[in-house]
Amino acid sequence: MSAGGRAGYALRCATPRPDARHRLVCFPYAGGGPHTYRTWDRHLEEAEVWTIALPGHVGRLDEPFARSLGELGAVVANEIRTTLDDEAPPVLFGHSMGAWLAFEVARNLESAGRRVAALVVSGRSGPGYRADTDVITHLDDDAFARELDRRYGGLPAPVLNSPEIMELFLPMLRADIAMMERYRPTPGRVACSIHALGGADDSSTPREGLEAWASSTASRCATALFPGGHFYLEGAPHALISYLAGVLGDP
Repeated sequence: MSAGGRAGYALRCATPRPDARHRLVCFPYAGGGPHTYRTWDRHLEEAEVWTIALPGHVGRLDEPFARSLGELGAVVANEIRTTLDDEAPPVLFGHSMGAWLAFEVARNLESAGRRVAALVVSGRSGPGYRADTDVITHLDDDAFARELDRRYGGLPAPVLNSPEIMELFLPMLRADIAMMERYRPTPGRVACSIHALGGADDSSTPREGLEAWASSTASRCATALFPGGHFYLEGAPHALISYLAGVLGDP
């Protein structure tokens, strides 16, 4: 299923399954990496699960951060084209920042003539729905961390209370949040279906923000809410995994 069975520079596959019926490519949230989805292949046994390691993040710490989601989407799409064959068009999944990145990758793949089975966007409103307009990357470290925690409820106490972890983690978060603040998508829709998912208690991504993804596809757009807040996928992933299994089987 993969070209020569190799992993790409950004693309990682912990459990290669050359004969798998489906392929899932997962995109991280701000500050995240392949570890976010490290257990998913255990639950999606009929799928080959691929993850993305971003420049400047864990696994690529010696590289400069990307500055544009649009440019990064073009780079990752090109790697998918050269690393993975077209035998099984992938389902793309992205959470939060990863939702917008997956959208850019899907558009680049389709523009190059590669089919995307479905786009699953999680914890992020459609590109035309601008809910979070406040710029926060100019804040000092303490204020920046507090604002992220207030907005997304996603910084655990061990991270907030550890200067060593924060020193490593904050530059990644700043770089990723800055890309989100600068993101201005060019006009255009994807041909594949979109599934817009979110946490029922996530104030940063209201249901109408998820429904706004309908304007980004020429196909159908389904929405679904799961118990939890912005990081619902970490607290109770089984319902999400079941949903993804359904999308893989019937995109």
